[in-house]
Amino acid sequence: MTQEFANTCLDLNQAFHRYTSLGMTRRLKARATVTLIQHPKHGFRVALLLDYTTTAWDPRLAPAQAIAAEYLFDGLTERQYHTVIRAAKALCGASTDKQVNAAQMEALNRLIQSPSAVCIFRDDVVLSVLAQSLPDSQVQVPAAAIQHMRTAELYDGQQTLVGAVGPVTAEAIAERVRSTLAVGMTGFSKERIAQELASGEHTNWNLIRGRAA
Repeated sequence: MTQEFANTCLDLNQAFHRYTSLGMTRRLKARATVTLIQHPKHGFRVALLLDYTTTAWDPRLAPAQAIAAEYLFDGLTERQYHTVIRAAKALCGASTDKQVNAAQMEALNRLIQSPSAVCIFRDDVVLSVLAQSLPDSQVQVPAAAIQHMRTAELYDGQQTLVGAVGPVTAEAIAERVRSTLAVGMTGFSKERIAQELASGEHTNWNLIRGRAA
């Protein structure tokens, strides 16, 4: 990586903001992740993500993502966590991809409203996009989840959390956010996006429009 590129490297959300401001985003999809991170020991983690592609990419390529919000937990027990997961699966099912995605979103919605939930990151721009109806999404984000994320108290940057697999320090939480945003690790830059804008729409988008006609 050259020094020039390193100085202009954008993280995941910075890239999404730039693509959005230029009107280049396509195929926006909401996605929730609910998991236990044992290595490093961050404990239970939930995140609300926005998958997307852009006009300049071949639509068959894997999408990029932006992060709407990320949570860790202070004192949430394994029993409490698995009770929520079972309830979400019982409500939504877990046989198809759509059901699994819906169950993940339902579990996220329930877990972020727990007294032990700690919001360590949020992006109001991405939340505003996810508050809209996204026709390409298998599942929409509950309005209650969006509202709760918008008003949640952000992590103070000092407190050590009681995680499910040990204490989670302020330093570990800061690194968690950097990792989630892929700070310094993406292939996005202002220069790349400017070149993509100048190149115009990828020709394969015409094929998609032709099939839809």
